[in-house]
Amino acid sequence: MLSFPGDLIEYIFGFLNQNEILVLRPVCKEFKKHVALRVLYDLKIIREDIHLLDLNPKVFKNLKMLQCSGNQLTQIPHIEGLKILYCSCNLLTQIPHIEGLKELRCSYNQLTEIPQIEGCHTIN
Repeated sequence: MLSFPGDLIEYIFGFLNQNEILVLRPVCKEFKKHVALRVLYDLKIIREDIHLLDLNPKVFKNLKMLQCSGNQLTQIPHIEGLKILYCSCNLLTQIPHIEGLKELRCSYNQLTEIPQIEGCHTIN
């Protein structure tokens, strides 16, 4: 694994797209510390990327759309500012109440209830 000064890694991560960031994950031991997913607006989680949902939700500060269907997820982090959430075909029992969410697709989960968010169109 490579070792770089933290400020350089943080600077580099600030200009990469989702796929470029994920390519660096195996070669950078400080990935979790410096990843700048804050530049992403749309994130599609596949099985290989599932570790991203373990990060502090604040790193997703500009994320507007999260697609994480079909990953056997048991929870979704509360991401402020999220507008679109596609999380069908998982093992979710609840969905966080995200103010301002406009579209929610959450079918084929184990939900006991769906949050009632004003202005949100839900497809279940």
